[in-house]
Amino acid sequence: MFSYHSRNFMQQEDAPHFIKPINQGFILSSNVGKDAPHKEGYFAIFADAPNTVVDHCWFRGGWFDPLSMVWNTVTAGETKQNNPVEGEAPGASLYVPVSLKPGEKRKLRLMMAWYVPNSNLRIGEFEEQDEKDQSETRFYRPWYSSRFKNIEELADFWKTNYDQLQQKSRLFSKAFYNSTLPPEVVEAVALTSPF
Repeated sequence: MFSYHSRNFMQQEDAPHFIKPINQGFILSSNVGKDAPHKEGYFAIFADAPNTVVDHCWFRGGWFDPLSMVWNTVTAGETKQNNPVEGEAPGASLYVPVSLKPGEKRKLRLMMAWYVPNSNLRIGEFEEQDEKDQSETRFYRPWYSSRFKNIEELADFWKTNYDQLQQKSRLFSKAFYNSTLPPEVVEAVALTSPF
């Protein structure tokens, strides 16, 4: 059995947070709406196995009760399925039952994606009267927030195009590290790049 467990680490202070379903996984999220758009964020995790079992809501208790209940499920070699709940949930888990014969191998793909469409990072300097202007042009927005309308659309693109994206990333990485750029330049660029 493979399992993955997570508290809702997207939760922001004074912001409603919830766990939503996604095919063969779950989405951790935080959303506060118009008053603090920079606190909106989503993190999706899903498996490529059709028999994935998802617990969208851990036991709601105090202290370490949620983690203790998850650990009890894991140590018993069981799975737990809970549907998404209205309101807040402490965390979520996904389980992929796997049966292997001696010497047999199986590959499981666990995919993750995040979507944080807004920020509170300002662009340029502004006069005091401009503080009331909360237009999108005054705040940094990641490029993907204009390409994908939500985490579900982004995750679907990631899942559908995984093989092609992986191939292109490897090709770029190989070309970059085999370039004739001075080692200092390669190191400087690589330290600020996702590859």
